[in-house]
Amino acid sequence: MSKESLTQEIIPIPGYEEYYGATTGGSIYSYNYKKTGETKELAQSSLFDKRRNSETFYKRVKAYFIDTKSPVAVHRLIALTFIPNPDSKPQVNHIDGDKGNNRADNLEWCTNAENVRHAESAGLSGHPRGEEHGCHKLTEKEVIEIKEELNAISPYKGQLMEIGEKYGVSNHCIFDIKKGRSWAHLK
Repeated sequence: MSKESLTQEIIPIPGYEEYYGATTGGSIYSYNYKKTGETKELAQSSLFDKRRNSETFYKRVKAYFIDTKSPVAVHRLIALTFIPNPDSKPQVNHIDGDKGNNRADNLEWCTNAENVRHAESAGLSGHPRGEEHGCHKLTEKEVIEIKEELNAISPYKGQLMEIGEKYGVSNHCIFDIKKGRSWAHLK
């Protein structure tokens, strides 16, 4: 047993009470490790994203009574055990942005939209936007001017084309700015 288990109580994971327990420090324990009857901390490894061919830094454990084929995300087990979820939110957010910090006080239930907003506001999103995006054709100053023009007129398709021609972009680009699909971070 680790030093953590000496100071933290192991709480049964809801739905798997007879098999697994968790601590507020982010550890997962098996109550019958390898069918020996021992309570032992499960080894954690980093989750690998095959689609992106990269490590995600989320920690996982092999918990065969939960999923026989795939390792289980540690942060979800900790949240399931310690964080109330009265609104049945589907995702777990790491408050400090560190995917390896699975302490109960660093986790919260959230929706996908809340998770994305948190990542963007904390600078954790890998999505460049505005002038940082490699495909940008407009500057932030130009987009602000376009937004001011759009607010000053009641646009129709011809005016969107005129504004697009003025700035060297398509009317679709202007329409996306108007609808907030692009450059939404600028007010």
